[in-house]
Amino acid sequence: MTIALALAVRKMLKRQALVHRLHSVETLGCATVICTDKTGTVTMNKMTVTDIFTCTEKSRAYGVTKEGASFDDKALKAWENPDLGRILLCGAACNNARLCPPEKTRKRDRGGRQGELCAEGDPTETAILIACANSGINVSSLGYRRTDELPFESETRSMTVICADEKGVTTAFRKGAFDVIIKECSHVFSDSGELLTFGGAMRKQAFYKCDEYASKGLRVIAFSQQVDGEWAFLGLMAMKDPLRAEAAKAVAECQRAGIKTVMITGDHKLTAQAIAKEAGIMKAGSIALTGDELDRMDDKQLDEVIENCRVFARVTPEHKLRIVKAFKSRGHVCAMTGDGVNDAPAIKEADIGVSMGISGTEVTKQAADVILLDDNFATLVNSVEEGRTIYQNIRKFVRYLISCNIGEVITMLGGILMGLPMVLLPAQILLVNLVTDSLPAIALGLEPAESSVMKKPPRKEDDSFFSGGLMWRIVIRGLLIGICTLASFTVLLTNTHSLGTARTGALITLVLSQLIHVFECKSEDKTLFTVPYLSNPFLLFSVFISAAALFAGIWLPVLQKVFFTAVPSLGEFLVAAAAAAIVPVGAGIIPKLFMGKKSPDVTVDAPQR
Repeated sequence: MTIALALAVRKMLKRQALVHRLHSVETLGCATVICTDKTGTVTMNKMTVTDIFTCTEKSRAYGVTKEGASFDDKALKAWENPDLGRILLCGAACNNARLCPPEKTRKRDRGGRQGELCAEGDPTETAILIACANSGINVSSLGYRRTDELPFESETRSMTVICADEKGVTTAFRKGAFDVIIKECSHVFSDSGELLTFGGAMRKQAFYKCDEYASKGLRVIAFSQQVDGEWAFLGLMAMKDPLRAEAAKAVAECQRAGIKTVMITGDHKLTAQAIAKEAGIMKAGSIALTGDELDRMDDKQLDEVIENCRVFARVTPEHKLRIVKAFKSRGHVCAMTGDGVNDAPAIKEADIGVSMGISGTEVTKQAADVILLDDNFATLVNSVEEGRTIYQNIRKFVRYLISCNIGEVITMLGGILMGLPMVLLPAQILLVNLVTDSLPAIALGLEPAESSVMKKPPRKEDDSFFSGGLMWRIVIRGLLIGICTLASFTVLLTNTHSLGTARTGALITLVLSQLIHVFECKSEDKTLFTVPYLSNPFLLFSVFISAAALFAGIWLPVLQKVFFTAVPSLGEFLVAAAAAAIVPVGAGIIPKLFMGKKSPDVTVDAPQR
């Protein structure tokens, strides 16, 4: 079992999932809800500013390309329109990203995009900085230097900097979530640069543009500037963050597997809904909640709606913790992703805490059970598949080992109760264990995922290991192996009157029936006629080596003396082999006789939640 778990961890690492705690591999297979971040997990986290909206007495909407901002399809530099210059200056000043030096830009350039700008830092800030630079804004060249900063925090959802110009005059710039920024703004600039009251019509237009951009799946960032102690609203930048190519497929795979996918983000509700619909997370009847709506709900109200909720927007780390607890109170096994320091409590509370390997902090990585090295939602789904597979494989080799050992016990005990001579000598029992209990059992632990592994609902954590009729299959198979081995021994002893030949025949029947059984253990849903024999080359190799060891113990003179075997005639060998072949036939007939048409070998029902 330990070997199987260790190999599963190694396999997951190759698929970009680092297991921090070994027990989480098995728990992943029980997951019924995956709460995932949006940015960088479902999306690529490669932001590009596509639109700029400036809010003045004559508000304007600008398009943004690699050449900079444009209006009426005409490229503009920042200060050709003062309203555009102000928001771009704010975007460049209130920013911790850095433009790459020219030589690094050329090195990163691909596909003939000579001279295309690049930046290093947070993806949102790099997108803003590149848009500003393409329009001719460079904070340092304009003489601004930063004197103070209030960094972005998930609780405030904003960032503020104070900059001084060459004359020492200080100005505060701020950027953040639209609903946070607009609440504090009481003024806007006129076209001539004077302050105007941020009245109803302009405010409504700002809300309208925010909703318009968000409904297209764009991330919306608002900007403001402080003048004479008052905050003036400058406008919005909307940026595109493309959906990961594999995200929709991974979400669909979760749905087939009976796993709810829930997206949690700090972005605007409409943005989150648009991305969730594109990824297939939101379906008909699904709902979305914001952090403010969560705050207005008590636990009972949340419990009533959480099953249909697929998107949580504008949430804080405290909301994440509450969401995890709500799902767990409903009996779900919950996986939660996170990257920030404040996400650690929610990750710790979740049944499976998942940290991001690229964007995640050390605190969240230490709290997590699994680390996604590529920050990819599809990698998490692959990990769930691996968790289910390893649990299935453990059931497979436990089924194999126990049923085979029952067969050996029945053989020896049955012979004693029937008054027969000792069916197998100690050396022969040792040979049986050497050829059947080692390599084939290990090989079962290395079985690849079955095609149906992600088409079944999750199992319950408190399900018995032997659920789904596994114990019946083990007992029936063990009895049949023992009975057929005794039959082979009795027939050969009666007809040959040679104890050595009878024991050799029993040895052949016992080993061959177990080697046949190892292929039946490959699947709980398929028969010997439908199992994919070639899916696990190591198992084929193990069976070949085990069979070769058996025949060597019978036909090699040196080993004959060690294991007290006798070379059987062709007829005697066929009798022993036929007895072994009867075992799977009987295993298919007996359940139908005593349990009706539905054999426990056919299906393993996992209860719906």
